[in-house]
Amino acid sequence: MAVLFAVGACTQPDLRAKQAATAQTPVEIRLAPGEHAPLPGGGRLRFVAVVSDSRCPPKVQCIHAGEAVLRFELDSSVGARTVELSTATDAHAASVGGHRVRLISATQGTPVSARVAVGPFD
Repeated sequence: MAVLFAVGACTQPDLRAKQAATAQTPVEIRLAPGEHAPLPGGGRLRFVAVVSDSRCPPKVQCIHAGEAVLRFELDSSVGARTVELSTATDAHAASVGGHRVRLISATQGTPVSARVAVGPFD
């Protein structure tokens, strides 16, 4: 029974990746640090790490909301690029090899996950 559960747990990111790879329009993907997914039309997006997170904790009133900065690697047929996307600034999107990756949200705490939109250039 435990073996079946472990196999099922390993295939979940693969299912998201296959959905992203076959999409012709922007798709939303949720990734944890270390996970990756294919980019539509080729290439790969990997969530490397949380660089910093100064956001106000849930259920706490803060004067400044703060921001999270997440590092991603984008690989495509035209090259690779490491980008840092932010939850609070204009640096929430990046492009490489005909793909645009936009950070939609990032959860707080453990485990962290990032929700990104991936699609072709507008």
